Amino acid sequence: MHDFDKDFFRDDAFVADPYPYYEALRARCPVHREDHHDVLMVTGYDEAVEVFGDADRFSSCIAVTGPFPGFPVPLEGDDVSGLIEEHRDKLPMSDQLPTLD
Repeated sequence: MHDFDKDFFRDDAFVADPYPYYEALRARCPVHREDHHDVLMVTGYDEAVEVFGDADRFSSCIAVTGPFPGFPVPLEGDDVSGLIEEHRDKLPMSDQLPTLD
């Protein structure tokens, strides 16, 4: 069993070898809410395909820098699509392929 109390995004051990953590996540469930930064980690293949293929239900406003940059304005309400479109270019590395639809 893996120690999920450690911060995946800040613990140097995960940089050197993240694969045991990934294995533990997949064994636990295909979608996991990371406790330290309140982000969802999708490890199941089918779940990842669903998320990346459904821009109507899931935001493509992702950052290759993880959860640290935050969003440039407060995200309020149930539908933040307009805010994402308006401010997408202000996110770090927003011009990189992983952050595009």
